[in-house]
Amino acid sequence: MRKLLTLLALTALLATPALADRNIDGSYVTVTPVDSENGVVELCFYAFNNSTDIEWITDVTITLPTCMVILDEPPATATSDGSFNVEPVFTGYGTNVGNWHGVDDFNFGFIFGQSGGTFCFTAQIDCDCEADYQIHWELQGDLFGDPPHFVEGDLPYDVLCGTPTEDSSWGTVKALY
Repeated sequence: MRKLLTLLALTALLATPALADRNIDGSYVTVTPVDSENGVVELCFYAFNNSTDIEWITDVTITLPTCMVILDEPPATATSDGSFNVEPVFTGYGTNVGNWHGVDDFNFGFIFGQSGGTFCFTAQIDCDCEADYQIHWELQGDLFGDPPHFVEGDLPYDVLCGTPTEDSSWGTVKALY
């Protein structure tokens, strides 16, 4: 009987994935810009944690081109598509790098595996630097288990500032190009 129980215990250990394999491989970020007005744009990012083995996201970091500055009006927001473990705190007003960070008492992050959230802020664009830019993003896991604990990428973004136009009617619509 002892041999049978030992064999069953070893089989159970080998059949289940080890918690040491936790990682955030395959996680991603997308961006949805809202129309800009006189060089001000609202940017919303969707961050998805692809972990299937209990790795939490602790940080969502967005690095804008240097000609963009994050404004504090309206304030940055974070909305979960399920529920956050803790509410993330935003830093980065007045800079081009925004960060949402959150950990609980056990150092778990705020986005659980196979879920995500939408993160928004308003940015001022220096219209003297109209061009194609990259918005860099990085997701950080809670550092438990095996790598990768950091996943990063770039999102293409066209900086385009239109010139303010007079109030228009259907007959006097002006194209910005």
